[in-house]
Amino acid sequence: MNFYIDKLLLWLKDGSLRTLKFSNDKVNVITGNSKTGKTAVLEIVDYCLCGSKDTVVISYEHIGENVAWYGIRFVINNKTYTVARGEITEKGKFSDDYYFSQTGEIPDEPCTKMDESGIKAILEPEFSINDEITLAYGGKSIRKNTRLSFRYFLIFNTLSKDIIDNGKSFFDKMHIDRYRDVWPQIFDLSLGVISCETIKLQKKINDLEQEISTLELEKKKYSRKIELHNNDIQMLVKKAKEKGLVDEKLGADEAFKALEVMVKNGITNYSTNFSVQQEYEKLQLEREGVALQLTKLKRFEKSYNNYRESLRDEADALRPISYIQQEFGDKTQGEYRQFINNLANELTRVKAAIKEKRPFEYDVERSIQALNKQLKMLDGNLSRTAHVEYSPISTAEKLISLGEIRAEYNRLDPNVEGTDTIDAQIKEKSSSLAALEGQYSEIEEARGLVINTLNEFIQIYIGISENALDEYGKYHAWFDYKKAMLTLKKNMSATVANISSSSDHLFMHLCLFAGLHHMMLSENTSYVPSYLIIDQPSRPYFNTSDYNYEESEKAISIKDDWSKVKDIFKLWDNFFSITTSKGWHFQVIMLEHVSKNAWSNCNHINLVETFDGINNALIPLNYKNPEPEEK
Repeated sequence: MNFYIDKLLLWLKDGSLRTLKFSNDKVNVITGNSKTGKTAVLEIVDYCLCGSKDTVVISYEHIGENVAWYGIRFVINNKTYTVARGEITEKGKFSDDYYFSQTGEIPDEPCTKMDESGIKAILEPEFSINDEITLAYGGKSIRKNTRLSFRYFLIFNTLSKDIIDNGKSFFDKMHIDRYRDVWPQIFDLSLGVISCETIKLQKKINDLEQEISTLELEKKKYSRKIELHNNDIQMLVKKAKEKGLVDEKLGADEAFKALEVMVKNGITNYSTNFSVQQEYEKLQLEREGVALQLTKLKRFEKSYNNYRESLRDEADALRPISYIQQEFGDKTQGEYRQFINNLANELTRVKAAIKEKRPFEYDVERSIQALNKQLKMLDGNLSRTAHVEYSPISTAEKLISLGEIRAEYNRLDPNVEGTDTIDAQIKEKSSSLAALEGQYSEIEEARGLVINTLNEFIQIYIGISENALDEYGKYHAWFDYKKAMLTLKKNMSATVANISSSSDHLFMHLCLFAGLHHMMLSENTSYVPSYLIIDQPSRPYFNTSDYNYEESEKAISIKDDWSKVKDIFKLWDNFFSITTSKGWHFQVIMLEHVSKNAWSNCNHINLVETFDGINNALIPLNYKNPEPEEK
């Protein structure tokens, strides 16, 4: 994406307009002393691009109290736009008022033309964001298939003072849950691992997974309904057998068919209802056998536990031997010493016996669990099996029972069928899902290739910064995709270096971002703007903010540190030598507090302004809030 910031605009409350002019294809340096408004430049750009309170910090003192509108004029895909946003109140409330010009017009005084949603509706197509660019992976704070915002891609466009030399965090805003959740997809889209077509494919996968999940839930509910229905039938059959309406010896299906005929046609044949051995009696005998086995195993388990408990008591009784042997072992001899050693050996044996769990113990536990499960099943079967008394039942009593059974039969749901239809649907959708997942599995391979390529781009800048990285200058880039951080490792080493120097962390950040943007420019990514704002990269080399920027070289007591400051500018100067030679366009805005000597030998530096705090600052030093005229 072709993008650069042309101007930063501040409409002050006295009616004047403060402007900073930037150049494309340059490192635009704003340098000077502290507390002059340099860091606010990064925050103002973020604020104008629809930043929220959890991503933007603009001080009300010195800045907010004097500014009526914040704005930027920028070029995106060869179109010039101006966006301005209303003031931030003393209580920190962000404005919902936006001014927008499609021609880059800079008004004398902005007026509200649209809200934030209107601004996003204009900008997101420029970032290639549409309704199809949705979150494929999901997370704790953001759901799958949520439309992505262009703001998520801006994590590649800032290196704030909070992370510039941080060894554990390499991207701004990653402390915010939603940014961490979208990181995998933002990375994959920006570096070409996935495309719009891939997101469509993932959405189809998500939809199929949801449909299958819904069908499985429906099947589970329907299976429960079938189970209850079958249980009702079994209870009707049981009652019919016990009341002498159906032969006890008939199986469940055959008995129910006979019952249905009787319900519809009345009693045509009375049951003899006498079997040599009822099914209930068979089940009862089986249950008694299982219960007996279970009782024996539990008794054995209890006896063995008592034995182990006696071993623990024995160990407690022998425990003082360890102390005696330790304190007096060298002072004893003969039979007494042998006696103590025997007791110590016995203690060791007992402890080992207590700790060891023998194979048969696992077998006993598994057998008890299996028998309990079998006993529970038998109890269920017994509750649904007829227990017929060997005594005659009168015709009147049978007719009464038939009437009761007919009433219960009529309450049965006649539409309960099997789950064959749902099973067929699940099978069909699962087959389609497997086919789509086969296509999607190639993404992991593609991501690995992309990360390896990114490491190669980063390595270019590690080579340029070899001296600044000291002993790590010969190490190799190893980007950790899951942790979103750069690590370094020796050649042919399986472990990464444990780096603690803030100077090394600084150059790792710079090399990472130079490599990232170099690769994205080569891939012509349409999601990430081609600019980077870097806030005070020289901060690891200054122990205090109370110095004059013009004397920054003298302020660094270690000579080598000044050469590292110069290496910061050397890195980006080389970056622009490479990119401009290929006809690519990029912009860096660097907020610094060093003198011009730091970039004296560079060819791609544009000094925007110097905020010395004496003659110049972001808010003009001679600025005064307008006061009412005296009459």
